Formats: sequence, C-alpha cells, structure tokens
Amino acid sequence: MLYQILALLASFAWSLGALFSFQPAFLWGSLRFNFLRILFTALAMILGYLLFQKEFWPEVMNSAWFWVAASSFSGLILGDGCLFITMRLIGPRRTTLLFSTNSPLALVCSIFIFNTQYTFFQIFGILLSFLGVILAVVPRRAAFVHHIEPQYDPIFLPIGSGFLAALGQALGVMSMRKAIMLGADSLTVNMWRLVVAGVFFFFLVWAASYFFRKEEGKQKLLFPPFQKNKKAYFYLIFNAILGLGIGSTLVSFALIEGNPGLVATLSSLSPVLVLPMLWVITKQAPKPLAWFGAFLTMVGIGCIFLG
Repeated sequence: MLYQILALLASFAWSLGALFSFQPAFLWGSLRFNFLRILFTALAMILGYLLFQKEFWPEVMNSAWFWVAASSFSGLILGDGCLFITMRLIGPRRTTLLFSTNSPLALVCSIFIFNTQYTFFQIFGILLSFLGVILAVVPRRAAFVHHIEPQYDPIFLPIGSGFLAALGQALGVMSMRKAIMLGADSLTVNMWRLVVAGVFFFFLVWAASYFFRKEEGKQKLLFPPFQKNKKAYFYLIFNAILGLGIGSTLVSFALIEGNPGLVATLSSLSPVLVLPMLWVITKQAPKPLAWFGAFLTMVGIGCIFLG
C-alpha cells in the first residue's frame, strides 16, 4: 500500500512542476532548460550528501552503475529531453496526452524485463487509468486559444518526441528498479542519475551554444542573464524542486518494494491531477468528458490498489 501512495504523491508533484515548466522551456529552449533544472537539482542533492555525510560512491554502486547510467540516459536525457521538446511545440495538455502512453509501455517492459505477474484487476486498472487519462486530456473547444497551447505543423514531430518521452520514462523506471534490486540506496541512485545527465547536458548545451550562434553573430550564453529572466528562473527552481527533487525521489522510494509497472502507472497520472490547475490558469472549465475520464482514472487506481 505504501508504494502506491508514494507513486501517487510523485504524480502530484510532477503535475505541479509541469505547470512551471512551459515558460522557461519556451523562452530558453528545451535543451538549455533541461540542463539548468538538472544542474540545480543535482547540486542540491550533492549539498545534502555533504551535510548528512553520506557515502558518495557505496561499494554496491560498482555493480549497479550500469543500471544507474541506463536510467539516467533513458529517463532524464531521452525521456525528459523529448518531453520538454514536445511541451515547447504543443503545450502541456497535449504533451501529457502523449506522455500517458508511458503506462502501457511500462506494463509491457516490466513483463519482459522482470517477468512480472499481474492480476486481472491490476491489468484492468492500468488500462482503465490509461483510457481515463486520454479522455481527460483530449476534449477541448475548437475555438479555444491560449498561449500555453501553441499550434505546430507538421504534427508528427511532437507526436514522435512525445512517444519517445514516454518510452524513455518507462525504461528509466525499469532501470532504476534494477539498480535498487542490486542493493543500491534509492537516494544515491537518484543523485548519480542526475549527475550523469547533468554532465551530458552541460557538454551538449556548451557545444550547441558554441556552434549555433544568433543572427548577430554573438554566442548564446550557457546561463541566461538573471536580471532579464527572474520569473523564468523562479519557475525553473519550482519545477526542479517539485519534479526532479520531490517527484523522482518519491518514485525511487516506491521502487524499493513496489511493482515497477504499477509504480510507473500511478506516477504518470498527472494529466488528471492537472485538470483543476489548468482550469484556474486558462479560465476554461474542462468539458464533461474530461471529468468522466478523471472518474475512470480514479476507478482504475482503485482496481490497482485492490489487485
């Protein structure tokens, strides 16, 4: 029961964090935004290790390092990288629709990787939650226009990046579970996967800022000027704390005892949780079909808990 609650809390943290991600991702680009949020969170976790004098590289990491690196590359570099590319192209609502395919992907991955056995109620709950997420996100008035829901053509680009984000997230959860099964501490796994992703994005952003210059010939800055980007930095910090800090840590704790497929499903319900938040921001109430989708998702969660 505990791991299901932790996974749901992680989903809630990611829902809040997602609302703070659109503006800085759109302003700075998904690559630089992802680098800065990972850098901030990694430095904060390293500082925590220094304060509590935890061992940076426990002996068990010698056998778990491959899965930690795999979790970093699949979940943070591929998954989060494609997620914010998609969000910048088509906004958070439709991005979460594409990202919800993470749930059935995680189900399939856990069966093949861990040979996981599911009860009928659990499979039914996963599929019902997935259907509920789709119904919760799809409905929107044809005339609806808002700055956080840009239009992009050709549409196959954000569809492809959204699917890669979901696949990367599912594989990231599976790899993290593998590392934890080998005896690695969940906090240590989370810290090192952030460090690996932070180093990768640093060199990637540095190379991009060096080779791709502005029209006036000036090199793009690695760190945007603070005075001109105070609000964006504020959003960045909130997204990093809620998403990578609290959300990912809760998932890593849930994976200690939890079924990775169910953890991935319960932690990917942010589209339903974000409904009332988007209502406040856009001043547009979700349609009845969206609320029905939210109801189906809650029923699906109940089946997962009972299963």
